[in-house]
Amino acid sequence: ASPFKKRPFIQQVIPPPPPIQPQSSSVDHSDEDDDDDDDEGDTINMSSGVMEKNSGTKRDD
Repeated sequence: ASPFKKRPFIQQVIPPPPPIQPQSSSVDHSDEDDDDDDDEGDTINMSSGVMEKNSGTKRDD
């Protein structure tokens, strides 16, 4: 039961460090935001491409 309680604690500590990733997402968000205003489909297409690539890699494994 102790290990389980320790796991949740670590998860809570991990969230704070991720502030660096958001910065990278910020750039992507800008592109997505622009696309959304111009063409909503463009944003969906981009997302679909990323998802497909991820699925392919997982399937390859």
